[in-house]
Amino acid sequence: MIATHLKLNDETKNQINQCLNLVKEIFGQDLLGVYLYGSSILGGLQKYSDIDLLVVTNRSTTHQEKAQLATQLLQISGVYMVSTKLPIEMTIVKKSEINPWHYPPNFDFQYGDWLREQFESGIVEPWSTKEMPDLALLITQVLLASKTLFGADAEQLLCRVPYKDFMIATTDALQNLMLELNSDTRNVLLTLSRIWSTVATDAIRSKPSAADWAIDRLPEQYRPVMKRAKAICNGVEKENWDDLGELIKPCADFIIGQINNKVIEIELSNNTTKSIKLVEPRMFKADWEKTSVSYQLPEDMVEKMVRLAYPDKKLLSHELIPGGCANLNIKMWLKDEKHPLILRIYLRDKEAAYREQKLAALLKQTVPVPLTHYIGELEDYSFAITEFIFFGMRAKLLPHIKDNAWVNKINHVGFYKFSD
Repeated sequence: MIATHLKLNDETKNQINQCLNLVKEIFGQDLLGVYLYGSSILGGLQKYSDIDLLVVTNRSTTHQEKAQLATQLLQISGVYMVSTKLPIEMTIVKKSEINPWHYPPNFDFQYGDWLREQFESGIVEPWSTKEMPDLALLITQVLLASKTLFGADAEQLLCRVPYKDFMIATTDALQNLMLELNSDTRNVLLTLSRIWSTVATDAIRSKPSAADWAIDRLPEQYRPVMKRAKAICNGVEKENWDDLGELIKPCADFIIGQINNKVIEIELSNNTTKSIKLVEPRMFKADWEKTSVSYQLPEDMVEKMVRLAYPDKKLLSHELIPGGCANLNIKMWLKDEKHPLILRIYLRDKEAAYREQKLAALLKQTVPVPLTHYIGELEDYSFAITEFIFFGMRAKLLPHIKDNAWVNKINHVGFYKFSD
């Protein structure tokens, strides 16, 4: 079963569990590991995201098993830009083909929605070669950020991809990628921004995060193109390029020029000590009841929540307050506000905000508790915006209240039964 701390809806969890059961049934004891990676782990699933799975096995699939995989995955996977279910991208590799590492690596089977027509027509191996440079990227992503769904940890099965091989694979698909610029504009632009940011910084970002990175570095006239691609990816805007059509190819060409310049630098430099890192697109990482589990929030969620609560105010900056057990607490600054505010996101108990509001009303005459300004819900996240009170200032604010009295007062309020 999928761990419940991942912010996945029930439909997505069900799809992943179906995929897991399918490969268990086919491979049995030859199934070595199954890993969830990509947007599910890095950046959060967006409207047009895939559910990315890497499967490591001890043997190759037979023709009949490939047919079974294709038939079942056609049912499990969503249809790109059509169904509410997300598309599945499953890559199956035989361990001996990737460990020891060699470049280019070979894969055994891959399902992706771009292959749907071939699979539906009965073609179970719709690829011209088993060589797959992209495996260098997939394996690196899995080693940096993934969730083990079955079997050994990724570090036990996968070899680290050398820096040079990773960079070759990153730029290998540029020519073919540009052929899809008109038919898959959003995805191509976001992929280009991701390649650009990777070759420039030696780091992997989510596509929305890479888009932000690119926007800051694009000439002014091309920024609306990348902003549109990100907005479509996040589900904020529909896929429409009519007003920006003339800028799309020049924007893409500019990015490719920047990529090629960086590639020349990489080829001329000493890369023996370099490695690829992961740039966390959000700072939202919190302890989950004293465990090592981390929780990730979609990177633009704070801005969306502020916009919902204060349509006329601008978010200047925000930072995570470390710790916490069942909530994310984010300190934020809004334009024209003298003091910061707290955005509190409730990860488990959606009604907690209302109870805290009533607690604050009972306590406000006795202790300096933060008053709630706004309670709302956005994309299945419950949140509240409250005052910010530095807890270390309590002695100055309430010199007459001793620690025991403070605790007793809060405990007393805790006995209240709140109802409408």
